[in-house]
Amino acid sequence: MCYDIKSKECIEIAEYAYNMKSYNSSINRYYYGVYQLILFKLDNKNLKVTNDDSTDNSHNVTIATYRDALHISSTQKFAFNNNISTLKRLRCKADYKKVMVNQTEVNKAKKTCYELISFINKS
Repeated sequence: MCYDIKSKECIEIAEYAYNMKSYNSSINRYYYGVYQLILFKLDNKNLKVTNDDSTDNSHNVTIATYRDALHISSTQKFAFNNNISTLKRLRCKADYKKVMVNQTEVNKAKKTCYELISFINKS
């Protein structure tokens, strides 16, 4: 399967989980929808990420490789970093913390996800 198809599947499942009020799963899929889109863009640009996918840092390296390949202003990089950090932080809470995320947090994740998708699709 191609990364763009995986990204779209993740977003579809995120929306389904959101509508079912399965907010933790929804945030997880919103994050991975964005991450798969980043992988797709890197692949299209023939950019290889040099990391071990099994490490905790693999996503950070992949995201940094993508961000650093963009020809954008420092203000745009700051906004991208803020958005991806917000989404990743919410995904970590949804996946690894002993608390449930709430509707305000999932709404933030959803909004951030779509802002990132729009930005990435323009890059």
